[in-house]
Amino acid sequence: MHGHFDSQRKYTLAHDRRFAASADHLLFEGVDLTLLPARFGSPLYVYSAPEIRRNIAEIRDAFAEHPATRICYASKACSLLAVLQVVLLQQ
Repeated sequence: MHGHFDSQRKYTLAHDRRFAASADHLLFEGVDLTLLPARFGSPLYVYSAPEIRRNIAEIRDAFAEHPATRICYASKACSLLAVLQVVLLQQ
């Protein structure tokens, strides 16, 4: 089982721009994930405002030749006010 975890960790670090490792700690957008439960409690969901912005920019760039394209977000997917604010500010 440990081998599967290690291969998944290596794959994630190599392919997911949000994650990095430093001193055997997993970083998410440069934040040490081991520090978050002590500050915010557990269980904990962590969202990335920079990733949301990057995703919207990538969609906007992909459809740049189609100026009438509207980017919409299904708030049922995640209705957290902080996430919705990030999305709305990108419009």
